[in-house]
Amino acid sequence: DDFSNPRSAFHAVRCLNSILFGTREDFTPIQDAPGALGIESKRGRHWLVLKPDQAIDPSAFESDQVSVYDLVRSMSRKVDKAELGAILTGLEQPCLIRDFSR
Repeated sequence: DDFSNPRSAFHAVRCLNSILFGTREDFTPIQDAPGALGIESKRGRHWLVLKPDQAIDPSAFESDQVSVYDLVRSMSRKVDKAELGAILTGLEQPCLIRDFSR
């Protein structure tokens, strides 16, 4: 039913908006974001990965655990760097990766 279930893009934007603007943070772009769009604040870094061929090298993260947000399904989970490679390889839809290393 198209009227009751909006498209995936709507869910991704709504979820991304809640994650990024749920708190008061000042973000600045990350110039050298490897394979994704990146922003950072005093609390951590965020990478938006849109396609599997934009996958980030897990060694780019400073902390041992990161949060991965499935933007279309509105789900999140914390994973170790070792698990992140497998998640990014099987990526089928946009995700946000949050590194709380700061």
